[in-house]
Amino acid sequence: MPWGIAEKALHWLETAGQASVTIREDRGFFEISCQDAEYLPSITYFMEGLNGEEVPLEIPSTSYVYKKTEAICILAITFGDRWIIGLPALIGHYFLYDWQNARIGFAKVSVYALLIQISAVFVSSTSPGAKFLQLIFTGRLAT
Repeated sequence: MPWGIAEKALHWLETAGQASVTIREDRGFFEISCQDAEYLPSITYFMEGLNGEEVPLEIPSTSYVYKKTEAICILAITFGDRWIIGLPALIGHYFLYDWQNARIGFAKVSVYALLIQISAVFVSSTSPGAKFLQLIFTGRLAT
């Protein structure tokens, strides 16, 4: 996420969940008590769909919190000069990258899909399922 929203984003994470939590910075990493991690909210990014509609990409706290020790957990959130949606977004989602057309598609993993063996699936722009996969990336933090 951009540095310009760091303070607002961290405050939102501390206060928007089921209970208030404290996030501490330690050498560029953001730490939280593992006991409090369950209270963190999901983070939802909104992408712009093919027709201009908002398409949510929800990242539950279980996907962006990692255990450092039994007591201390680290948030897999970084701030920089641009939007980067990394590994936490991949957990529980399928992604399709269409570099030639500057598009990224995604779909939530369903329980049913986990029951069958899945290999790489490439969807052409003319296939019936392609419409929900074709998205233009524009990131903004949900409030």
